[in-house]
Amino acid sequence: MDNSLSDINYFRHEDIDDRTVSIKVSKSLEDLVDREEAFLPVTVYIQDVNDHAPEFQNVPYHLEVDELTPVGLTVFRGVHAIDRDKPNTPNSDVTYAIVGGNENNSFALSDPLEGIIVINKPLDFDHGPREYRLEIQARDHGSPESFQSLTSVTIRVKDADDQNPVFTRQVYKTNVTEAAVITGARLRVKLQTDAPVHAFDQDLGINAPLRYSIIHGERRRPPSSSTRTASSLLPS
Repeated sequence: MDNSLSDINYFRHEDIDDRTVSIKVSKSLEDLVDREEAFLPVTVYIQDVNDHAPEFQNVPYHLEVDELTPVGLTVFRGVHAIDRDKPNTPNSDVTYAIVGGNENNSFALSDPLEGIIVINKPLDFDHGPREYRLEIQARDHGSPESFQSLTSVTIRVKDADDQNPVFTRQVYKTNVTEAAVITGARLRVKLQTDAPVHAFDQDLGINAPLRYSIIHGERRRPPSSSTRTASSLLPS
């Protein structure tokens, strides 16, 4: 530090909070021979100016969530940002918000001061979005100007077994000749229906194997069936 504006050194608050310096006061005589000097200690306090935006840590963020996860349950605690301005001041205090990608308001932050994501509404893999890309904002409270940063959280919804199998038709028709049962011999004949007897799992992400069975019929001894293919057979 000297009396020339071009030689003034600037301090950064992030580098040092305060600095003690000694200022040398000189008095020169006219003949420039004798010189009186004195030293005065001065403490200089550096005032922080909000000049940093929050910085998200450990990005990118990815997670998977089961569609049957209950509403209100925490699914992610990893969203975190730091601000390099003076700690414990508005310049470095950070709040979070979801500002995009939150279809149906399916997710929420449990506290704006923490980046904790919770389920806000029931998820549905089969009839709703299967992937969300939440846009998260971190903003400081600096004055007169605040700064913000954005990041994204990718959430993939996992299918769960919550749907019943569905047959491709409500009714299947076939014809059986009465002559088929009068031979007296043990007879097993595969029935031919107007369309294949077939069902599928509505949980498309799981598509679990199905097993078939005949649970009732008009006759006392209904036809038996193959548990995996639903191919009906005449009774023996």
